[in-house]
Amino acid sequence: MGNEKLKKGFDLESETYDKDRNQTYFTENVRVLEDLLEGRSGKILEVGCGTGMYIKELRTRGHDMVGVDYSKEMCALARMNLSEFGDPTELIKHRDAEESLGFDVFFNMIVIMDCWEFFPNPDRVIKNAYNAMETDGLLVIITVNPWFAPAIVLCEYLKIKKNRPAFHYYNSFRHRTINLVSGFSLVKHIKSHWGMKYIYVFRKEREHF
Repeated sequence: MGNEKLKKGFDLESETYDKDRNQTYFTENVRVLEDLLEGRSGKILEVGCGTGMYIKELRTRGHDMVGVDYSKEMCALARMNLSEFGDPTELIKHRDAEESLGFDVFFNMIVIMDCWEFFPNPDRVIKNAYNAMETDGLLVIITVNPWFAPAIVLCEYLKIKKNRPAFHYYNSFRHRTINLVSGFSLVKHIKSHWGMKYIYVFRKEREHF
């Protein structure tokens, strides 16, 4: 990702990350992922997995999910949270997703949740996702509605919401997201949380890259 300020910010935030979690939002995202996973099998990867709580929840529900994150501190906490599921170093990889996703397997679903807007070069992440995905696999991107960006920035300024350095809201615009996601076809676009979040579901096309 090449953004040390962003990396440092998430390292510092790691200790309070789970305490500050919006449980309603968390539960809704789990429901969305469970609906998308219905009738599907295979491995799932979360890009930008943070402390691994989505992975823990979905593994508890029987899904084979692993994660990768840019923050070393987030990865350390995720491995602690997932220790009951086996070797945590095999479940969580510390990687820059613009460079590598860190696993030598193919995934049936890759989820990029609340970090799409952080990538300066999201096309690199998409290429890595494409190369790591099974044919007809799903790519799920959950991101901020950029039209809410001014309100989010105001909340950050007023300390109502934590400041997230280096937001690249432009990457969240609908046309921008769809154009960047080469090698996939858009199959579903959902608005959630009163329109503040966009959920894009793409299916991998054959032999694009």
